[in-house]
Amino acid sequence: MKDNRHNRIDPQFLITAYMVFYIVVSGQIGVGILGFVRYIAKVVEQDNWIVVILSGATIHVIIYMMYYILNTHNNDIVHIQQKLFGKWLGNIVSILLSFYFLLGGMTVLRTYIEVVQTWMFPNLQVWSLSLLYILLSYYVISFGFRSVVGMCVLSFLFSFGLSLLITSR
Repeated sequence: MKDNRHNRIDPQFLITAYMVFYIVVSGQIGVGILGFVRYIAKVVEQDNWIVVILSGATIHVIIYMMYYILNTHNNDIVHIQQKLFGKWLGNIVSILLSFYFLLGGMTVLRTYIEVVQTWMFPNLQVWSLSLLYILLSYYVISFGFRSVVGMCVLSFLFSFGLSLLITSR
């Protein structure tokens, strides 16, 4: 008989299925919605609708593969990598993944600061806004996973409103 003690999840970390949508959208869009039109138009010019369709299809395939692997192994990402790649290589991949997320977070932070400096406070120092944003992030994260999901819902609503303003010009 299988022991299910390790498969129990604390209720404070559980969210409803439709809330996953907001997490995925916030992870994919984030602060990039403020400048994605310029980046796409600079590279592909008039054929940007093809890029949007291809990237959307690619993201769907990647998310399907992620769900498949997570459902198959029923474990966290570190244990899955150790099982698929071996102990040493799995740990190296986990460390590389941690650095990837750290660099991604730093990129998002810098992009956010650039937007705030451009639109509102051009003379504000980068370090002061970074410190304020990191403290605010710690405050939200300290309340648990559900508060982070709540912030994802708010960012989706703000991004959706902002995208309506961008497309209406």
